[in-house]
Amino acid sequence: MDLMDYLLKRYAPVRVNLSDNTLSQMVNAVVQFNRMEGRETTTFDLCSDSISRHVKGLLRSGKSPATANVRRGYLRSLWAHAYRRGLNKHNPASEELPVKAAEPRRRPVAWSLDDVSRMLQQARSTKVSVHHTFGPRHWEALLLLLYYTGLRIGAALQLKRSDLKGHLLIVPAGIQKDREEMHIRLPNELVSRLIALPRPIGEIRFGRDIGERLIPWPWSLHHPQEKLTRHILKPAGLPIDRTMKFHALRKTTATMMFAKLGIIAAKDALGHSSTKVTQRYIADPSTVDPSLAPAPAPMDVIPRLIG
Repeated sequence: MDLMDYLLKRYAPVRVNLSDNTLSQMVNAVVQFNRMEGRETTTFDLCSDSISRHVKGLLRSGKSPATANVRRGYLRSLWAHAYRRGLNKHNPASEELPVKAAEPRRRPVAWSLDDVSRMLQQARSTKVSVHHTFGPRHWEALLLLLYYTGLRIGAALQLKRSDLKGHLLIVPAGIQKDREEMHIRLPNELVSRLIALPRPIGEIRFGRDIGERLIPWPWSLHHPQEKLTRHILKPAGLPIDRTMKFHALRKTTATMMFAKLGIIAAKDALGHSSTKVTQRYIADPSTVDPSLAPAPAPMDVIPRLIG
């Protein structure tokens, strides 16, 4: 059976906890798998060798190990599901599973407060696109929303106007990675900006009513980082690096929460399941805000041997 058809018609309908965001990522994974195989693949093409070959191809094309491993996981899930239904002859339990790509353990890097200020300054000077209604006020509201909430960009762009109750933002469990509803208080200046945003009325794009979204994002949800780079980072003269995008802003919020209130507060703010996950989001506080104490170094505690 055609792999894309299987994903959309057989796999997705029975996965009751499968979010729209995850499904779109799985669709993209199958598209990339087909592209690397040079044809429309079927469920019978999924096996250890083909998935391992795909992971290697992703790494050669410049994808990060983390991205390659996520795609590997999606294909493994489809493989196991198809095997149980007799649509794949390779038993995942008896084959050697495709090895995960080694993910380097780098020290988290976050945008500094000065960087965020430069983003906001640039946001206020962006021009409204000829083909869209997204302009300076929208960019500013989006950046402030991410800064004050620590939300993932995917979740922020799925919020609806009805999720804002006065100063309380109710983040539905269905758009959260950990499936847990969150209640976040927002400052007055952000609430007023969100309420006053210009909105297209009754405009449907990519299956979404743009005007009913809290942030009326007019583009596809698949690659929001590209829009950030084009409209904000490049014009502001900020670093263009795959690690320094929307997610780095989430790390800014995490680092500030950690510096002020500790790891538990940071974990709760980001909606993580454990502090172990949150630790990967904590940058050196002094790189975010120079007024904060830097991470301790040996020179701070051991005796000086030279004058």
